[in-house]
Amino acid sequence: MNQEKLDIRLLDPASVECPYHDYRRLRAEAPVYRMPETGWYVVTTYDLCRKVAKDWETFSDQLTDWSQET
Repeated sequence: MNQEKLDIRLLDPASVECPYHDYRRLRAEAPVYRMPETGWYVVTTYDLCRKVAKDWETFSDQLTDWSQET
C-alpha cells in the first residue's frame, strides 16, 4: 500500500481516544509509517520494533554530519 493513500492521523483527537483501528490498519498496510503531522516514523509490528530496538545506532534520532567521517 502506498502510504500517501492512507488517511491516518495518529494525533487526531478521535485516534488518540481510541487508536486501535488505526494501528490495526498500519500493521496491515504500512508497518513503518511516516506521520504527516510530524515527519516522525511509527513502527507498528513486534518484529520490526525488536529490530529497531536491537539496532539503535542505525535507527537513532541523532543527526550525523556524514561529511566529517573519514
